Amino acid sequence: MQENTASEEVTSDGIYISERKAETGKRVVLLSLLGLGLLAVVVAAYMLLTSTSVIDQSPAISEPIFKTYRVTEDTVYFNEAPIAGADAGSFIAIGSLSVDSGNTAFDNRAFYVDGIPTERVEDGTFELKKLASKAPGSITYTYLRRGADVYAFAPYTFEGGPNPWLEAVDIDFASIEVLQPVLTSMSVSPATTWYASDKNGVYYVDQGEHALLEGARAADFQLVQHPELELLSASGDSVYYLDKRLKGIDVARLKVYKNSNGAVVISDDDSAWVRCVYKIIYSVREVSLSEVDSYPEYCLGQD
Repeated sequence: MQENTASEEVTSDGIYISERKAETGKRVVLLSLLGLGLLAVVVAAYMLLTSTSVIDQSPAISEPIFKTYRVTEDTVYFNEAPIAGADAGSFIAIGSLSVDSGNTAFDNRAFYVDGIPTERVEDGTFELKKLASKAPGSITYTYLRRGADVYAFAPYTFEGGPNPWLEAVDIDFASIEVLQPVLTSMSVSPATTWYASDKNGVYYVDQGEHALLEGARAADFQLVQHPELELLSASGDSVYYLDKRLKGIDVARLKVYKNSNGAVVISDDDSAWVRCVYKIIYSVREVSLSEVDSYPEYCLGQD
């Protein structure tokens, strides 16, 4: 055994007292750290339990956050109060036209904001026009005029329920007519996409938004039915896809087919366009005749 100095004592097991004190100190530090960790866990659990109890004890909201319209067989309500004079048979609630416009609605008698008729047909400031398409079918499309502003009713339905609105449009209200409803594989209903016309020309309409077709005339407008491509139309010798005129394509020599990559080709003997897919958006691109058969179906980006 190693001889110890006079200042250090040795225990019966031969360990210096200074070594034992150091070992004991390490254990004290370790136990202290463990104690602090346990205390932190207890505090966190307590905070979680108390916060949960606060949430559980909060009163349930019984009043609706947003004021709404409700229509029964013969009565219209706003925030559960009946609206005198409202026509239940033609009443349509459309949400808000702007941030500060309140909850809007209309029927064949008046235009309503927060349940109050703000304009009436007989006042001359509000006019409602319901149009059936010239093509066979029973679909009715609605246009409204409020002063100088014209709107198209867009009866769009999102997942979870109807969410209709009014789309401000730049059209001639007096001469607007509906030419053709369109039901496609991606349509929510036949009432969401249609073609219309006024004294200015022909419009492709999607969710109420009216896009003027360049050079199209109502007198000879027609849909071009083809199994490979929906929403193809023609007027005179011009061909259109959605709202875009396919310049260079002659309707008399029109050919529609899929190339080796699955892209839909719209062509005649002199020009070619390819229907391109970007995510879930369709567009068309003019391409050279030399590349049309190898053009990819999916775009790298939108036009």
